[in-house]
Amino acid sequence: MNPDRTAAARDLIAFYLEAGVDALLAEEPRDRLRPDEGPEPAAVPAAAAASGNAPSQSAAPQTPAVRAPAERRPIE
Repeated sequence: MNPDRTAAARDLIAFYLEAGVDALLAEEPRDRLRPDEGPEPAAVPAAAAASGNAPSQSAAPQTPAVRAPAERRPIE
């Protein structure tokens, strides 16, 4: 690197540190604020589908129960 590129790289790193960047996560950007789409559903093998051993498609996936929020009381 020539001195100008070295200075530019140091300035860029200083800017990242001031902005709060502390780690490189991956080469490709990822929108971490978008909800996950979930994993792809597993394909049923052709032999299982033909013999009738395929899992039922009408069964709804189990979702965990969510408790109601606790009653708000003032701290004494």
